[in-house]
Amino acid sequence: MPRKICSSNDREARYLGAQGPKYPSTPYWPWSPTVGRGDAVHPDPGRFVDESVVVTEKLDGSNTLLHAGEVYGRSVVAPSRAKWMAMVKKHHAWKVSEPGVYLYGEDIYGVHSITYGPVAEHETFHAFALRDSEGAFAAFDEVETYARHLAIPVVPVLFKGRFRSVAEVREFLKLAHGEPSVLGGKREGVMLRLARRFRADEFQYNVCKSVRVGHVQADEHWTRNWKPCKITRHGGSGSSAPPETGAPDLTAHPRRGPRYILFDGSSVSQGVSACTPALLLDSPGADDPT
Repeated sequence: MPRKICSSNDREARYLGAQGPKYPSTPYWPWSPTVGRGDAVHPDPGRFVDESVVVTEKLDGSNTLLHAGEVYGRSVVAPSRAKWMAMVKKHHAWKVSEPGVYLYGEDIYGVHSITYGPVAEHETFHAFALRDSEGAFAAFDEVETYARHLAIPVVPVLFKGRFRSVAEVREFLKLAHGEPSVLGGKREGVMLRLARRFRADEFQYNVCKSVRVGHVQADEHWTRNWKPCKITRHGGSGSSAPPETGAPDLTAHPRRGPRYILFDGSSVSQGVSACTPALLLDSPGADDPT
């Protein structure tokens, strides 16, 4: 379970929740196919070499915060009442009740630039980061454990392990950009972060993003004429009752062994690579939350 560093003063903790920590702006990978005008670029790509890192798919949705039973958009001044937050509010917001825990994720219920394949109602939100009341970012393993204990989907993981050189990172990201989204449709991009826990003031050095060619926002902001994503009606979410207490059940969401292609051209059916960078070729099963 993640570190739950809560204020000794409950009133102060609730105030911090109302003014919750905004998710930082993520710098671009130096060789990202697209870089936003005026946006920051990561200054040191070597930061991700010979360190345990995690590469995840960058989903095209709304940056969303779950905290103290409420849903917040990019602005964390007040809870969001937007219609496109309906699914995450219905299925997941109430689960994150601790005053010192902040769970961030991408919500795709409101379609932005990419139309994904159909998802169940409880799969519109995918967690990617977890912070405590001091603002520190939890290790990614803690994000997965916390989210899955609450039956909350996590962003698709493409790689866990160590890269041996910047060239190897570049090659992996290039290959990842060439694949479709795990959710169906185009892939917006990928996120690269150190696997370990780190302070908020280290964020700009420990996280970066790489975005596909030509990924730009539509001329008209998506919220003006928003439309919901495709929702599949089969299966249940299992989110109608509070999660059980006790040790997290990491077997609750079975995953069939994906197939990876290694840099030497060979392929292997196994879990996420822990040493040699590899590209995910087969999407997870339909009932896999990641």
